[in-house]
This record gives sequence, C-alpha cells and structure tokens, in this order.
Amino acid sequence: MGNGMQTEKKKNKKGTLKKGTLKTGVALIKYGINLKINMAAMVLFTLLGIGMEWLLVFVFPSRQWVWGMWLDVGAVLLFCAAMYPSQILMSLGLSSMVEGSCYKKKLHTSVPVLISMGGNLAAVAVILLIRGLGAWRAPERASELILDMAGVGLLVLAIDILAAFIYKFFYLSMVIYVAVGVCFGTVSGFYAAVKEEIPHVLPEWHINASGAVVFCLAMVFLGGALQYMVYVAVYKRPFSKAAFGSNTAKRLV
Repeated sequence: MGNGMQTEKKKNKKGTLKKGTLKTGVALIKYGINLKINMAAMVLFTLLGIGMEWLLVFVFPSRQWVWGMWLDVGAVLLFCAAMYPSQILMSLGLSSMVEGSCYKKKLHTSVPVLISMGGNLAAVAVILLIRGLGAWRAPERASELILDMAGVGLLVLAIDILAAFIYKFFYLSMVIYVAVGVCFGTVSGFYAAVKEEIPHVLPEWHINASGAVVFCLAMVFLGGALQYMVYVAVYKRPFSKAAFGSNTAKRLV
C-alpha cells in the first residue's frame, strides 16, 4: 500500500514538472549567458521598433517616400526583439545547467518556440494598436494601414524561419537571409513600379482588413510550427560558435 502511494506521488510530481516546463524555461532565462547585454538589446530594438512604427503611421504617411521600397522596418525590429528571450534560453545549452537536465530537449525545442510565439504575438498587438490609432486619426488611410498587416505576417514568417536555423547553421542562415532580402526587395520594387506605370497588368490583392489580420496571425503560428520542426530535426547537432558571439563561443571549445 505504501509503495503504491509512493509511486502515485512520483507520477503526480513528474506530471506537474511536465506541465511546468514552460514556466521553468521562462524562469531559466535569468541565468542566460550575456543576459544584461541581450536584455539591453531587446529593449533597444523594442523602443526603436515602436518609434519606427509610429513614424511610419503618423509622421511619414508615404512609406515609398521614406524607404524607397515596401519594408516595415518597425515590424522587423519588433520581431527581432521578440527573438531575444528564446536566444538567451538557447545559450543555456552551452552550460551544464541544461545539458544535464531531463528537460534538455524541450528547453531546446518546444519551449523556445512558445516563448518566441508569445513575443511575436505581443509585437503584432503593438503594431495593430499603433495602426489602429492611425486609422482612428486618419480614416482615409484605415484600409491601407490594416491591409499592410498581411505583409507584416510574411515578415514574421521569414524571421521565424531564419531563427530556426541560425543557432546551428549561422553562416548558412546569413546567406539565406541576404538572398531572401534581396529577392524580396527586388520583387516588391518591381511590383510597385509596374503597378504604378502600367495599372491592371499584375493581379490585385483581394483581401479585406479582417483577412489581413487573420493572415498575419496565421503566419505567426505557421512560423512557430516550422521552427519547432526544424529544432527537432537538428536537435542533436552542435551549436554554431558564431551564433552567440565570440566570448560565448569559447564555451563550445
């Protein structure tokens, strides 16, 4: 009887720990390598992202005049800021704290994905809030501001895919990032030029405001799913020395 109760307690304890894995992962962030530097960078990117979004919506309403191509710099900065908590958690893989844990695989796969998705959803909420205020202040731009959320969704998907590979294949990720950026800028610039010079030659986007927001949110979850699949597939590969900076790389020797 006593052995049965003891076994049940062990099962319950194990189940509780499994449910608390995400909470444990969040708590472990404070032990991450270069925590202060990474947190400072996250705050800086967040403030810059909010500032750029505010400028895009309220100060420079014509993005073509400001950037010369379609690129929501504020959104990019906010989504990059959302990567930092999971990056800090990943850095713990260089220490014995996580390496000797029975939750090592989850702390390198599902937990970083959930943390990133939470950050991305928070970034989307901030962007929607700023654009909602812009639409309230200038109703004639409401459709443009909200419809651009579809493009924001593509940005977060691209950044999530980059983040999925960067910790294990740093240099390859940089090459892919530059190649995708060049292709995206070229295609979007060509599309804008052709639509301006020769209307009705290229197809229009048939999507309403609600559809654009739903599409953006769908890209957040799709990006998270792709991240998880990549993390699981490359789980056993060693971390890239360049992914966490030169000082941290010494720990990989």
